Amino acid sequence: MSRVTFADERTGNMILVLRDANALSRCRSQVELIVRTMYSNPPSHGARIVATTLRNPAFRQEWCVCIFSFLRVLFSVRKRA
Repeated sequence: MSRVTFADERTGNMILVLRDANALSRCRSQVELIVRTMYSNPPSHGARIVATTLRNPAFRQEWCVCIFSFLRVLFSVRKRA
């Protein structure tokens, strides 16, 4: 079995239809190993999005506006608590 990838992004799902509990146990063990590896080594598209956002002045400015807006809401909620 290999990772399901498309252009460095994991996608899709897997459905196993098995006839007996013994096969289910063996398959589950293998799938858990694959999933653990996938979560330990996330795809790199997120890092590319961040790099693009922070390198582009217009994108970075928009990101800063969003972050400060979020922080204002967060701080106002905390003051009420």
